[in-house]
Amino acid sequence: MNDSTLMAMAERFLSALKHCQLLQMRVAQADGDGMTLVLPWSPAIVGNPQTGAVHGGALTTLMDTTCGTVSYTHLRAHETRH
Repeated sequence: MNDSTLMAMAERFLSALKHCQLLQMRVAQADGDGMTLVLPWSPAIVGNPQTGAVHGGALTTLMDTTCGTVSYTHLRAHETRH
């Protein structure tokens, strides 16, 4: 699978997840070397207003979605080859 196809699959998968849309997550990079998703800082993801620390749930969502997107794109690529 070429890099542009992988990027398109990752973007399509991410766009189907409502919570990712609300958090304005985006795919920054997707190629044979890996994948990077971005969760931009906003007041909505602050867990502690006194310190400005990001809520753990937002960080967990970023990690979980990244792992899920990688798995989905690679499983789909494998399924289409067989």
